[in-house]
Amino acid sequence: MTALLTAWAAFVLTWEFSAIKDRHFQQFLLFAVLQLFLLLLGSLLDQVTDYFWELHLEKYFHQIRQEVLAHAYAEAAGTKENLQSELTNDLEMLKDQYADSIGGIVHSAVLLALVAGSLASFRWSLLLLVIAVSALQMYLPRVLDEPLQKATDKISASNRKYLQTLADWLNGIDTLRRYAVGEKFLSIIHADARELESAYVKQQKADQELEYLNQAIYSLGNMLIFLLTAYLVARGQLEFGLIASVNDFSLYLFGSLMNIANYRGQLVVSRGLQEKILDLRQPLTKAEEGGTAPAAFSVKDLRLAFANGHEIKYPDIQVKPGEKVLLTGANGTGKSTLFKLLVGEAAASGGHF
Repeated sequence: MTALLTAWAAFVLTWEFSAIKDRHFQQFLLFAVLQLFLLLLGSLLDQVTDYFWELHLEKYFHQIRQEVLAHAYAEAAGTKENLQSELTNDLEMLKDQYADSIGGIVHSAVLLALVAGSLASFRWSLLLLVIAVSALQMYLPRVLDEPLQKATDKISASNRKYLQTLADWLNGIDTLRRYAVGEKFLSIIHADARELESAYVKQQKADQELEYLNQAIYSLGNMLIFLLTAYLVARGQLEFGLIASVNDFSLYLFGSLMNIANYRGQLVVSRGLQEKILDLRQPLTKAEEGGTAPAAFSVKDLRLAFANGHEIKYPDIQVKPGEKVLLTGANGTGKSTLFKLLVGEAAASGGHF
């Protein structure tokens, strides 16, 4: 609907300038008010769309995080070292490069079709020129797909390495102080940070090259369509007001093409991240999980005696399938120990479960 209102607003501009040429000032004011209404309504719908799109994405990403965490929880201990990177940096990159690109492609494609149809209603030669420039704009940016893919993968790898280095060294902060190796720590962190910065710079460079190529094609197409329109108006084959509208049509048309090309490039370079997150979302098989959690349990006369003479006695407990129980108590009263007994990490001194 936003694309349709945008195309209508550009179409109304033709009537505005034709009314001025014919000295019909009241008609000009009427069309100007109509154009303003269409633009304001389109802008409002655009904001509403952005809100619901963001709301939908955040709900979906919450689901992804839950699945990734469930996968990581089911894995063997110590096999997930970079979970923080996947749940933050990688998902944010996927949102920018993949999810937002899909929404952008849909909007740009609809606007492109509407503007192309409007140009065809004026003159088929305008549409043919558009198709020729469109083919050029869609093909040439593909030469930069590989550099963009490498730049994106480099950022993800560098970010994981940086976070892992921080985690490894900060976990041993007491050892660092003991042996006075703070200078070594800072030098290593500095080197990894520089590597991450370099990866972002390289991605920015590849993005700018793609944007410049698209801008050059856009400028060429814009000039050609304006020259053709002026020529047809001069020969009396097109309405005079189209001279004013063609600039907007050209802007929306080649802008949509440029956006689609950019979004397509972003989709391509995000494939590696997509596959990685998809793997992390897959539920593990029972063999991979190493057993199944009990659906219910009960304990009777359960107790655990320690070597120092201290003993923990548990009340009789029964937890039914699907039942949720909140276990509370002060430190040292046996909450964690109960779970150790249930999973076999500790042996009970008496009672059963």
